[in-house]
Amino acid sequence: MDEPEYGIINDFAWNFTNFILQAEVVYMRKKMRFIFLILVVLLIAVCGDTGNNAKTSDDQNKLAKCLTEKGWVMYGTTNCSACIAQKKAFGDGWKYISYIECDPYEKNSNPELCLKRNINKTPTWILEVDGKEVKRLESYQILEDLVVHAGC
Repeated sequence: MDEPEYGIINDFAWNFTNFILQAEVVYMRKKMRFIFLILVVLLIAVCGDTGNNAKTSDDQNKLAKCLTEKGWVMYGTTNCSACIAQKKAFGDGWKYISYIECDPYEKNSNPELCLKRNINKTPTWILEVDGKEVKRLESYQILEDLVVHAGC
């Protein structure tokens, strides 16, 4: 006796099962993307603080004025990402910072002074007293570190 043929039913069941599995995979991928997106947003929210806790523009202005009064000068370049971040950290207080542009192609730059001061990294903060270098800080500085180093 021949066995009954279930070919059409088996094909239908197989195709339907594959369809359901594929739909579940697509659903899981979307769900995973959503979860990943939420994790990224949370990570940015938690780690987004650059370490600058001088919250008010008043604090930033006071620090900038203090640094300049004490003789601190920042040497940098316009296209340096760390220099840009350093400027942003001061907000409106940036206008009070003594700044020397080292890129010879930029307007109002002073590359000779940068060479004389041996500026190899930007930003570089230099404290000068009576024309002599007293202290040097290289790379991006969080505002709290500048407060400590400058005694502001």
